[in-house]
Amino acid sequence: MKIRGYRIEIGEIESTLRRCHGVGQAAVVVREDQPAVRQLVGYVVPDTGGTSLDVSAIRDQLAGWLPDYMVPSVVMEVGVLPLTTNGKLDAEALPKPGDVPRADMVVAENDAEQQIMDLFAEVLGIGEVSATDSFFALGGDSITAIQLVNRARSKGVALKANEVFAHPNPRDLARDAKSIDLCESNNEDIEFISVSEKHHIQSDFNKPSDILPLTPLQQGLLFHSLLGQDEERAPYVSQLVLELGGGLDIERIERAYSRLIERHEALRVRFSHRESGEPIQVVLSSDAPVFIAHDESERNDIWSQVREREGVAFDLENSPLIECHVYPIMGGGSFLVLRMHHLILDGWSMPLLLDDLLSLYSGDSRPVSSEVRLRDFYEWLARSGSENSVSTWTGVLGDTVEPTLVAPEAGPDRPHLHVSQSFDLGSALTREVERLARDLSTTVNSVLESSWGDGSRRTNRI
Repeated sequence: MKIRGYRIEIGEIESTLRRCHGVGQAAVVVREDQPAVRQLVGYVVPDTGGTSLDVSAIRDQLAGWLPDYMVPSVVMEVGVLPLTTNGKLDAEALPKPGDVPRADMVVAENDAEQQIMDLFAEVLGIGEVSATDSFFALGGDSITAIQLVNRARSKGVALKANEVFAHPNPRDLARDAKSIDLCESNNEDIEFISVSEKHHIQSDFNKPSDILPLTPLQQGLLFHSLLGQDEERAPYVSQLVLELGGGLDIERIERAYSRLIERHEALRVRFSHRESGEPIQVVLSSDAPVFIAHDESERNDIWSQVREREGVAFDLENSPLIECHVYPIMGGGSFLVLRMHHLILDGWSMPLLLDDLLSLYSGDSRPVSSEVRLRDFYEWLARSGSENSVSTWTGVLGDTVEPTLVAPEAGPDRPHLHVSQSFDLGSALTREVERLARDLSTTVNSVLESSWGDGSRRTNRI
């Protein structure tokens, strides 16, 4: 079972719930009471003492023992766990979140708090929100935070994503929220090219659905991609290789992949340049997916083909920047290979994308699971401003006045050495890293990258 791209062990969560003070029985289910919004919900029955449970304290206990993505969005106390005639848990008979009054409910003190509580419930698809509930404890994440910001703006409330992370409950968030004029807010869309130039681009790309600037990170990726496109191994091209057992229905996986491209705007992007030379990204209204079913081959031959294509450059302006290849293995099974450019996808997106593809293959006919368009993200980024980043990096770089090589001693004639090392942090240290990330409202990856950067600085190696 996966939630938000993470594999969830229901049994482990249930056994951990039963360790909590006062809990006699426990069950955890994945609910989807709102289309495309999945959340973990825990149900607990008091032990023989019969006293009411403090579900808020139980969630706090779980947060200390489990990674954040395995902590149920809601923990509900029930009198008994309903069973089917076969003696198994009757998940359908369990109450929805919000159907049972919460003992820890804190009501809104004013209209601003109530409006944000209603927005939490609407975006997360839950029935009841307390004024002191954390958006992220209820199941929110960075994607739904952007949804919340955009939904709030559509209703005349000015929020920023960083404010949601800094003040994740309605009471604190309402203190920072400002009212905005809806007509004024609708004029804040990204409009960075003239009408005539837009018509020219629309003609070149057959009426694309959107034209957007690049983020600062994308600008750097694009520069290095164009600089190294003639190298033996093109930069920022990666592959995800999966070995699938059993029979794979080629026609069905091709249909699923086509629907995946339809669902996600980022997979239909091309990169071009304005007349001024400034880079742009163009979101196509539709695209012809690159799906290639290869002939059945021996395992070693397939690996040779996969490695051969690994560093092949993409045509950033004229071709899709993601491909799907299926290689049937002689004797049974298949390799499913997704080739992609880092300009449109990062590693954190891959579990979500893969989960979506496999759901489509299994017959999922739901619409796009996220309301966030690419434009939503870029408008949020434009509103966030870059003054703090410029100030921070100006201080870090100090008196540097010209480009500086990361490794000054590495001349053009020296070979590039790639060294990979793997080690196990161990379960105890892993839990500590996860707890630190949760306390800082950031990702485990950010904690590890920061640790690596700080360690490198201290040892003067980089």
